[in-house]
Amino acid sequence: MDGRFLISIPQKTEKLLFGDVGLEWTDIKLKKDCDTIEVIMLYNVTYDFISSKKIDRLRKKRFDKLPIAHSEAVKKGLFKNNIVCYNREFKPDKPILDSIEKVLKLKSKLIKEAFNKFVIGDTIRIPYTASWRTDGTDRTILHFYSYIVDKENFDCIIKGVITDKNRHKGGYNLVYKVIDCNECHHDNIVLNRKELKVGDTIEYNMKYFKILKNK
Repeated sequence: MDGRFLISIPQKTEKLLFGDVGLEWTDIKLKKDCDTIEVIMLYNVTYDFISSKKIDRLRKKRFDKLPIAHSEAVKKGLFKNNIVCYNREFKPDKPILDSIEKVLKLKSKLIKEAFNKFVIGDTIRIPYTASWRTDGTDRTILHFYSYIVDKENFDCIIKGVITDKNRHKGGYNLVYKVIDCNECHHDNIVLNRKELKVGDTIEYNMKYFKILKNK
């Protein structure tokens, strides 16, 4: 309950990796002749609308306060040793975040190109994830898949015909009329809080949500 545990490791082991829900992965390098380590882990903070460079700057600021936090833990009786019994380096997230940003920019470009190619009358297939009885009834509620999902096999796909398209509020919006629900293997389907049926008109934003290639 106080976070202490005992493990056995080979003599040749030089590093340990700690992880927990809501916390950053913590990679430490062990020092010789030391069998008690006390580690402070950092919260895995969500940063919105901040550059990767600034994110690392904020993370580094918290990282640099760890020695002070260790001393405070000793004073409060949480830790036993004044000496930090391992080496720990700050690892920037910027390289990983920048690589992710490149992938997302490419996906955004492909979405824009696909949107421009669609014309009224085209048939489209929209994948959904389904949750049954989450509202306390025998209904199946559909939820949009994010555009970044690489999955190709879905248990619910709605087929429709485009009746309109627009760039309202900067989106890549398609308005489609439902023509087929046979690829959605569920009963009592609900979308946007109402029962979904053939003939319904749905507005769908390709900028954020996944769309499948035509078969």
